[in-house]
Amino acid sequence: MKCYSYVRFSSAAQAAGKSLERQVETARKFAQEMNWEMDESLCMHDLGLSGFHAVHKEKGELGVFLQAIKENKIPVPSALIVENLDRLSRESVPDALIEFLNILRAGITIVTLMDKQIYDQSSIKGTPYQLFGSIMIMARAHEESDTKGKRRTDTWNRAKKEARDGKKIKARNVAWLKLDEKNNKFIEISEHVDSIRRIYDLYIQGHGVETICKILNQEKRKTFHKITKSWANTTVNRLLTTRAVLGEIQFMKTSAIEHGKRKMIEDGKVIKDYYPAIIDEDTFYEAQAIRKSKGGQFGKIGQMKNIFSLKARCGYCGGSMSYGTRGRKRFQYLYCNNAKKGICNINQMFSFRYDHLEEAFLNCCKRLELRDIVNDKQSIIQANIKNLKVQINTINSKIQESEENVKKLKIALTSGSEATIEFFTESINEEFSKQKELKNTHTELQAELLAQENLQGCAEVNLETLKTVIQQMNSTDEGTRLDTRRKLQKAIRLLIDEIKIYPVGKQYKTLMEDPIFSERYEMEKIGKANFSRMFSKFKEVEVLFNGGGSLRLVHDYQTEGMKLFFETDKKGILTKETIEELKKNPNVTEAMIEVLKGKI
Repeated sequence: MKCYSYVRFSSAAQAAGKSLERQVETARKFAQEMNWEMDESLCMHDLGLSGFHAVHKEKGELGVFLQAIKENKIPVPSALIVENLDRLSRESVPDALIEFLNILRAGITIVTLMDKQIYDQSSIKGTPYQLFGSIMIMARAHEESDTKGKRRTDTWNRAKKEARDGKKIKARNVAWLKLDEKNNKFIEISEHVDSIRRIYDLYIQGHGVETICKILNQEKRKTFHKITKSWANTTVNRLLTTRAVLGEIQFMKTSAIEHGKRKMIEDGKVIKDYYPAIIDEDTFYEAQAIRKSKGGQFGKIGQMKNIFSLKARCGYCGGSMSYGTRGRKRFQYLYCNNAKKGICNINQMFSFRYDHLEEAFLNCCKRLELRDIVNDKQSIIQANIKNLKVQINTINSKIQESEENVKKLKIALTSGSEATIEFFTESINEEFSKQKELKNTHTELQAELLAQENLQGCAEVNLETLKTVIQQMNSTDEGTRLDTRRKLQKAIRLLIDEIKIYPVGKQYKTLMEDPIFSERYEMEKIGKANFSRMFSKFKEVEVLFNGGGSLRLVHDYQTEGMKLFFETDKKGILTKETIEELKKNPNVTEAMIEVLKGKI
């Protein structure tokens, strides 16, 4: 007869030592004594999975085995060898007994090595006391786990109460602090605290999580654990979101266990100033604002190929423009995502050479002399605006946090004793008072921000900084070049509201839909595809600045490498002065001026 062994530990710590080897070897010896064939391929181990909450059946190998029994995939007769019945389950007797009997009914024998008992259908029928004995074992196993669980809960509840009364508990220490139990205070581990502050600084500068890990590893900063030699994304992400860096602690408790997974809810209020705060609130909330906003996503780290990411849009449908390469020479292109899906307004997919756009844009920026170039007075105004925006982000996050707290408190309010209901009602009222105060502050800050922006006018970003970054683009050092492109991308996102790209000219869609124009150029004979190629020589880009200004760039493929830029008024129309200036340029054709005027 075939047999299978099963070993389970409820915690990883119990797996230490030679207990696992001992149990498996004991099962092998028993199989040899019984002249049974041990199926080593189905020797099951569930290490660190609870039998009390049936996690081993939801996630473990035993669950797979039980399912195989139900699907008649386990040959009959067979035997399942365990050290004791409590390895199979520590659930309540009814649940444990049903599973026990289902295994036996399927023709599987159960062997317990500790008391050398062999359970099968015939033994249960012939010796009823054997079944009674198994029930007693199940009852004792469940009671032991239940008692241990209650003791742990009581101990933990006392510890939480002590924490709320001001005592620092060792069980909730964080990696960057060590507990001085004698003086009841946490002491900063300077090198770890410095690393966390470095993470926040790098993140706010615009670095992604992967790049931050790379920088930390290059700087040879120690991780929080001796075993771990390098920084990982999960650690950096956790540090960028945990409120423990603000000095807060929030206890949690299990509300339910679904499919072997604990569902956690907040247990009481947040304890402020439990830990020493190592990050100030403005810095923390600025990092959260970056995480939540699209502008906080800085593309594939380490390459920074597309400096217009998130800003480049299809001029015909407003869809995002994605970066890609094609051809043997791996030319770089931008293409409309909607066109790729077949839902762009022009019903055709056109691409735009990325390198042409980047070169034209950077050349334009070098020559810009707009009135919103920042002077010393405006620098002060801009610093004020930045500071106000950080404060407003902080207030918005706090209001959102308070609203979430109210939702959770209202849920908790529906189930609880009279004293608990009174406590939650009081907490909700406190949150409402906090929200009112925060909203008043928010209104004041918004009014001040508007006043500062009016003083500054259109100069929302220091264009000199952009020009300085552009001058550094030709660095031969790869690391410096990539860092410069990252800075450039961030500057573009601050400076520009949107970049509208028209791969076959701004007037293409309108003209293609005009029956008079179609008849004039005998569109049916030429064909739309050939006609669009005629238009492709006037690929056009419209750059819209946050300050209200705009630029238009046209690339004429009839003249090799020619890139032009033109200033327009607020409606995007060429001024008379600009037209006259263009006519003086020998490289500008009448056709190009007509395109720019929107006439053709």
